[in-house]
Amino acid sequence: MIVSFLNQKGGVGKTTLALNVAAERARRGRRVLVVDADPQGSALDWAAARDTPPLVTVIGLPRPTIHREVGELARGYDDVIIDGPP
Repeated sequence: MIVSFLNQKGGVGKTTLALNVAAERARRGRRVLVVDADPQGSALDWAAARDTPPLVTVIGLPRPTIHREVGELARGYDDVIIDGPP
């Protein structure tokens, strides 16, 4: 399953929603990849700031070709959560 959190405006909670949905899916035993597609990189910052390993894998992919690349990235994961840019 691929889920994207998108909005034209920044500061509406896309990253918060993306990370919380990803964490809940991981807690349910699913293998989850979070793709931080926002050049601001808040999801990557969150993962780097943790004292313990995150429940999910977080990668940065802030480029317009993400729609072509996400299928290949999804291999090996049950869910891909995309945190989109404004």
